[in-house]
Amino acid sequence: MSYNRAEYDTEALRHNMGVVRRLVGKERKICPAVKANGYGMGVFPMVRVLLEEGADYLAVANAEEGIELRKGGIELPILVLGAISEKDMPGAIYYDLTVAVFHFGTACLIDFLAGKMRKKAKIHIKIDTGMHRLGFPLTEASKGEIKVISEMPNIDMEGIFSHLAQTDKSRDFTDRQIAEFRAFNEDLAAAGVPFPIRHLANSNGILDYPESYFDMVRPGILLHGFGTASPKSPELREVLTLKSAVVRLDPVAAGAEISYMGNFIAKEPRLIATVPMGYADGYLRCLSGKGEMLIHGRRVPQVGNICMDQCMIDVTDVPQVKVGDEVVLYGKQGEGFISVWEVSAWAQTVPHEILTSVKRIPKYYYFQDFEEED
Repeated sequence: MSYNRAEYDTEALRHNMGVVRRLVGKERKICPAVKANGYGMGVFPMVRVLLEEGADYLAVANAEEGIELRKGGIELPILVLGAISEKDMPGAIYYDLTVAVFHFGTACLIDFLAGKMRKKAKIHIKIDTGMHRLGFPLTEASKGEIKVISEMPNIDMEGIFSHLAQTDKSRDFTDRQIAEFRAFNEDLAAAGVPFPIRHLANSNGILDYPESYFDMVRPGILLHGFGTASPKSPELREVLTLKSAVVRLDPVAAGAEISYMGNFIAKEPRLIATVPMGYADGYLRCLSGKGEMLIHGRRVPQVGNICMDQCMIDVTDVPQVKVGDEVVLYGKQGEGFISVWEVSAWAQTVPHEILTSVKRIPKYYYFQDFEEED
């Protein structure tokens, strides 16, 4: 039995999905992003809850993720947000994945392959409203190509979407993206190319930009309990608690140099505890000397360089600490709480990276009446 465990509160996930539904209303579709193994949670336990909570669509990063869901019995529409290679496209069509198309040649390939397979392939057109990552540019030429795609016999051009790039930085930039997305759609509709499903809002868009909702929204990090500084964000509940334990206690003398490179030097006698969690488990090395953990409900500092499989904490000020005591890296313990937001700030990154970095750790899923282990 591992000392390490990642605990996922599925009731918190249900609650966060409910926040999305309340904000966007019953008339709009919800397409949760479950890419990267459900942001590290485990895609099937996450999807099971989302299906029960009324998800209309699912979004993944690539064809492999979508095919994995299909092979696991998931029948809900699945949108592949990223690029699909030519060799992987037949599989995407065979498994009825909805393909994001941002290049005219891709649509031609899909139409040809779907015709050979006697299928009608669903696609969503991706347009670039300012992210400069993927998407048709907002040009007259793009409108012409999209109209041609709409007439291809083996394609069902079901949706159109873009992605908000600066919701947590610039309202002006975001407002411009929303306006350009709306105007581009209006021009296409006027040219006889309407779309049943238009979607733009990501997690921060859902919280702060109701004008970005259109026909469907795509919550991602929001479902795990994270939003902007929006007044709505405190309604969210963090899903992940990451735990380990003390496996060694070392009373060190003043001048002791802790871990690789000896970057932490004890100025006075200290009690150092070893925790079997390192950067190979997802506790990032860049947190060395910056992070804190909870033991007996109290915050203690992480000291010295984080190792591949272990790290050290200073427990000098924790009474009656002993080997085997639980350590919480993210989440709640007693009266103490360490948010993944804090951890991401220490690491100078975003919660997304922290969540998806959790590796080789047993996962436990807490439901209303029981728990199960992955």
